[in-house]
Amino acid sequence: MTTAQIPTVRETNSEIWVTWNPETEGSPTDIRFRQKPPENAIIIEMNYNDNPFFPDVLEQERLNDLARLDYASYAWVWEGAYLENSDKQVLSGRYVVEEFDDNLHKQADRLLFGADFGFANV
Repeated sequence: MTTAQIPTVRETNSEIWVTWNPETEGSPTDIRFRQKPPENAIIIEMNYNDNPFFPDVLEQERLNDLARLDYASYAWVWEGAYLENSDKQVLSGRYVVEEFDDNLHKQADRLLFGADFGFANV
């Protein structure tokens, strides 16, 4: 495992700012600044919904991406998720992420649950 190279901080009150879409869990940047940040780090995860000046034109682009992209790609672009698209995923491209009413369990005739047991095309 390699470590992320960071600048040498020599001045008092120096800061390192890091911003990225975390493509791969376990990448050097992910480990250094997301999984195992320095003790004196201030970590703030921010997305489009944290921007009080988020313009309507970008909101339309976000909604277009939500409608046309697979959910893993959308979540990576707009929500800071890891890019998890892979032909090793059994259910890749075979599911839809939707919101349900809180009382769905009272309305449904029966509920079905699924699981991915990790079989892959390797």
